[in-house]
Amino acid sequence: MKVVFDTNVFVSAFIVPGSKGEDALLLAQRHKAGLYSSVPILTETARILRAKFGQSEEDVTAALKMIGRAATIVRPSRRLRIH
Repeated sequence: MKVVFDTNVFVSAFIVPGSKGEDALLLAQRHKAGLYSSVPILTETARILRAKFGQSEEDVTAALKMIGRAATIVRPSRRLRIH
């Protein structure tokens, strides 16, 4: 199964112990699901962890590294503009 988490799932995984977000990330870490993400999603996740939850740079970096080890980071060749 291939999955893409939005920022809310990542934030939940790191902020709410025992949350569905944490469970989902653990499944991806165990390679029970193929997790895919992108630089914009990771950038937004880092921004939210800092701004809304006061996470330190060290914690944000650790979270991004954890995601990077569990996920395939994709860089789409085209951007869609939805109006």
